[in-house]
Amino acid sequence: MSGSACRSRVPGSFGEARGPGVGSIVEMNRLSRLTVLVAVTALFVAGCGSSSPHRDGARTYYESLDLSSPTAAVETLADAFARDDFMAVWLSFGRHAQTRVTQHVNLLQWSQIVGPDATDDVQAWLQNDLFFEDLEYADEWWLFDQVMLIADRNSAYLIDLSGDVTIKNEGLEGDIAIVMAEVAGVEGDVEFQLRESGTGRWQIESVSAPGAGGGRVTWPGQ
Repeated sequence: MSGSACRSRVPGSFGEARGPGVGSIVEMNRLSRLTVLVAVTALFVAGCGSSSPHRDGARTYYESLDLSSPTAAVETLADAFARDDFMAVWLSFGRHAQTRVTQHVNLLQWSQIVGPDATDDVQAWLQNDLFFEDLEYADEWWLFDQVMLIADRNSAYLIDLSGDVTIKNEGLEGDIAIVMAEVAGVEGDVEFQLRESGTGRWQIESVSAPGAGGGRVTWPGQ
């Protein structure tokens, strides 16, 4: 038997009897909601002493992201999106947005994360290419990053935020900040909804844009 035939495919892939499912990978993270930050710290904190490769000497990659205001957070997300840095996109999400993505991954609801032209490739990746020994991390951000890269290869984002972003206005509705922007390649205004964290950082909770049929598309899906 060849080496590849002996590899352990992630249970719950399409075309297989579903055991604990892809959700079991994500569930491991629920032992601690700090897992993402721990992984990011392990990846990006350099050396010892006071030296830091991050912006303004930030201790971690997350702290280097400019989320100081709603507009700054939108610009940070858009810049990361344009560079295919979907880990930074994930880190700019608030906990409600991250929870929705996790739920969609658990339920294999890829159409709530990527466009329809990418869902078949996501399914094929799960069925044919994703093996336990290939998992660099069992964290939500890594799985989200991989799924979004498939969307990028297929030009199949739910909302393509890779174009130039021009902020039109920013306002508050209760505890929700709303930033309206023009994004090159997207017809109509794009709305970003954000919430301020307990540490004063503004995090993206949803992005919406005009969709087919006169409705709006929300990302991550509800």
